[in-house]
Amino acid sequence: MSVEVERKFVCDPDIKNKLRDIGAVCVGQCRFQDQYFDSPDFSLTLNDVWLRCRQGCWELKCPAMEKMQGWEEDQAERLCTRYREITILPEIIAKVREVMKEKCEEQNGLINPLAEKEYKESDKQGPKEEKGRPETSREIDQKNPVTSLDEKPLNPRADVEKCIAAGIEHSNQCCAESSSDLSWLREMNLAPFAKFTTERCSFSLTEEGEEGGIHVDLDQADFGYCVGEIEVLVPDGKEVQSALHKIQRTAERLGLAGDQRVKGKMDVYLQRFFLH
Repeated sequence: MSVEVERKFVCDPDIKNKLRDIGAVCVGQCRFQDQYFDSPDFSLTLNDVWLRCRQGCWELKCPAMEKMQGWEEDQAERLCTRYREITILPEIIAKVREVMKEKCEEQNGLINPLAEKEYKESDKQGPKEEKGRPETSREIDQKNPVTSLDEKPLNPRADVEKCIAAGIEHSNQCCAESSSDLSWLREMNLAPFAKFTTERCSFSLTEEGEEGGIHVDLDQADFGYCVGEIEVLVPDGKEVQSALHKIQRTAERLGLAGDQRVKGKMDVYLQRFFLH
């Protein structure tokens, strides 16, 4: 398992020329569709865990939050995120079960730490004011904020079948399943709640005298959000500090300013369709 260390940034019209000027090479363009899954009470999302099916392949992103001495207050650390990405299906299922179990235990006694602030604010405002919390599956069904590319409302259970079917059709090694293997989704009451397509242009950059490449992706989501990301992939728990240095140097060479973390596609998607 590896860790993705990355920094998001706002794309300006001249970003491709800036990348070429610092020696980055365009390695290709692609178009892919992401479909995100969760339980009706958003057990995964509230724990910063993201289960998605991308072009028939299952992926799970979990936060890697180990603290490093001397880096807690560093700007490079504040502007970057670190996630472990699991792509082996049995490991994905095991991790999802673990998170769901922890969520169940919290509901029986403790408030989810990630949602505690929202609950407190909601209590102050009264029972009718519930800003900042994910909507229930019933509320989502009533509003139908998520639509497919042809503008038809998302049908959670039907799209589960389509997602698996896509995996079979593409014959991907990471997700070559039969329709009977949907039992783990049904068991944990997981259904799609977000679906969008991304146009991506990817660049690769290697610093002189440095091992390990730097990847830069420029993403345009079909719901109108454009964002770039500088990414370095490192072994789990190792070389994170070096990755942060590489990302910071690359950002400086590209002239990226600002001291606030830029939102990712899912952050913006949730804000637009769920938290307004």
